[in-house]
Formats: sequence, C-alpha cells, structure tokens
Amino acid sequence: MLIAPEEYRLFADLVKRVVLLEVLERVLERDFRAIANTPVKMRRPIGKALEEIRKRVARDALNARRELRRIGGEIIEVRQLSDVREVKARFRGFLHTQRYVNEWLRSECEETFLHQLSSQDFCAVSEAGPVEPSRRMEYNESK
Repeated sequence: MLIAPEEYRLFADLVKRVVLLEVLERVLERDFRAIANTPVKMRRPIGKALEEIRKRVARDALNARRELRRIGGEIIEVRQLSDVREVKARFRGFLHTQRYVNEWLRSECEETFLHQLSSQDFCAVSEAGPVEPSRRMEYNESK
C-alpha cells in the first residue's frame, strides 16, 4: 500500500514539530537554570516568563505527539550527531529517517520562541497583576 503524499506530508510536519518543540523545551529549561544562577535584576519576571513559555511549548509538543499517534505514526529514536539531529520514525509500517541540521533547528527554535514571546500575556505572568499607573516611575522632562 502506498502512502498518499498529503498523509506523508502531515506525518513529516508533525515529526518536525515534535523534534523542534522538544529541543526548544530543553533550551528553555537550561536558560531558566542559567538565569536563576546569575545576578540579573529582573530574574523573577524573566524566569516566570520563560517558565510559562516552556510550559506552553511542552503542551504543544504533547499535542503534536498525540496527533502523530492518531494518524498512525510514532518517533522511535532521536540521536544527536555532530551536525544534525537524526530522527527515526515509523508511519504505517514503514521506517523513515529524517535529519535536521543543527543550525536550522536553532533558527526555527528562535522563531518559535519569539512567536511564543509575542503571544505571551505578560499580565498573566505576574500574580499581582499589571503595575498601576500611580506606581510606575514617570519621566520628568522639566530639568
């Protein structure tokens, strides 16, 4: 039985999405730990924002993995080589090997992070809510 191109394209896109989101999740975990151990003045809000984005990325990766299983695919093995990430996945009884260049993964992770950051509701990150206008520092130009 041959695989229809649309079905294979969906499978390949889902494998790529799972790999990308898992890499991004690991990067965010490491960055969170690095920021927690550095003397940065805005450590708590930056850390909270990174943690919220990491949770959203993990949830998206889980949903992509579920969708992959729903269409009959599964990732069998992921290996990191010196210049590529090699992924072996099964789809409808056939074994497929896909390779993703590290530089491409980095670029896609950055774009995905920026997209997640731009869609982040920063008021939801703070438990206290947004800063009231009366508490904000105002710039005085009358000098």
